[in-house]
Amino acid sequence: MTEFWLISAPGEKTCQQTWDKLMVATTRTNNLSANNKFNIPDLKVGTLDVLVGLSDELAKLDTFVESVVKKVAQYMADVLEDSRDKVQENLLANGVDLVTYITRFQWDMAKYPIKQSLKNISEIISKQASQIDNDLKARASAYNNLKGNLQNLERKNAGSLLTRSLADIVKKEDFIVDSEYLITMLVVVQKTGYADWQKTYETLAEMVVPRSTKLLFEDHDSGLFSVTLFRKAIDDFKHKARENKYTFFYLLLELCFMFYSAPIPLRDPSFGFQIMFLSCVFCNDKMSVRPPHCCITRHALKKGCRSIMSSICHLLTHSLNKHNWDLCVSIMCLHVALFQVCTCTLTADCCVSCPRFTVRDFQYNEEELKADKEEMTRLCTDKKKQFGPLVRWLKVNFSEAFIAWIHIKALRVFVESVLRYGLPVNFQAMLLQPNKKNMKKLREVLSDLYKHLDSSAAIIDAAMDIPGLNLSQQEYYPYVYYKIDCNLLDFKV
Repeated sequence: MTEFWLISAPGEKTCQQTWDKLMVATTRTNNLSANNKFNIPDLKVGTLDVLVGLSDELAKLDTFVESVVKKVAQYMADVLEDSRDKVQENLLANGVDLVTYITRFQWDMAKYPIKQSLKNISEIISKQASQIDNDLKARASAYNNLKGNLQNLERKNAGSLLTRSLADIVKKEDFIVDSEYLITMLVVVQKTGYADWQKTYETLAEMVVPRSTKLLFEDHDSGLFSVTLFRKAIDDFKHKARENKYTFFYLLLELCFMFYSAPIPLRDPSFGFQIMFLSCVFCNDKMSVRPPHCCITRHALKKGCRSIMSSICHLLTHSLNKHNWDLCVSIMCLHVALFQVCTCTLTADCCVSCPRFTVRDFQYNEEELKADKEEMTRLCTDKKKQFGPLVRWLKVNFSEAFIAWIHIKALRVFVESVLRYGLPVNFQAMLLQPNKKNMKKLREVLSDLYKHLDSSAAIIDAAMDIPGLNLSQQEYYPYVYYKIDCNLLDFKV
């Protein structure tokens, strides 16, 4: 974080004396801050009423322009995918880094002519910031829509075989096309069920072509098989495939059973009703099932259930992160069962059924598959085309917004200094970069240095140290003070 304190104090005999006094107090003996003069030109003062009204308007404008600066910076981080180094390289003001621009600040006479009134200068900045804000909303909306559509297509191509697009997986030669009687179906089979599929697919329905199945693709969980059958048998085949399921009885186990498949009770008479149990081993993200036997007491059972539920949650999170959806379903069912045991609501026939064979409703259409691929290519191309101009626009307009923001700070210092210290205009604006370890000490030194400017500030400072007592939401000191925080980005780690 880079934080600056922009302050001003009335001139002594000369403004240079004011500067020298600050330097002696903050740098020569205790190194509390790094200081720079902040050059503000001789602006038109106007009337007292105008200055008072402008003070409130500038405070609101300061907040708005700062929000625009942060929006542009944060959206650049989003576009550059939160690469901190790349973003910082592009967050420049007038071609230099932000710290250099602030510490060497010079009023931009071309953009904000000092012959204009303070009111007119503030209106110029307000219109400029509003235009940048509106343009950002329009450009961000267009780019986000494009990016969202592309991500949706990528998500379809990256999910499980149950939901993902098959355009990049299947080929024309995998199907029987333009046949009046035969059709090729696609079936998702769990890896543990490959052998069962080979044994049973021909008998799932009548008129399935023998030896017609073929493994087209597989991921870490399952495989995509093709099978050929007569069109009239489609509905029967789908129905029989849905009925063909694995049945998992709910497992109840103590924490020590989790890794070693210790015996789990088949029946516990103390419950007063039968409960079926399985012992499960969680290993390599797979669930293996073994026959149950023996008994444990009801108390030990409930204690074990509570112990294992927390471990189940960690395993579920791990499975979600690895996109192992089948294991996630089993774990969630197990978690429900454990909760039911703890609340004595589990019944003897409680079980969960998981289909072994899932038929994908897919018909090969070369034109549709080609259109999907072309859409993906088009979106990728459009994103690349928009990326460069968008980043350039963000760079230029971040610079413009940041420059406008610092000029607002300069205006506020000028207006507040005239209101506090009076006419003729005689003050020195100074930029302090506090040493992080000595901020409190620096504040005390400044208070001692300028407490003669406003005796009421000492009372307010004392009140600030009382817990629960806050006389004002805005910081007040005997000297003019505004903070400039250059930590504009909220990076997601």
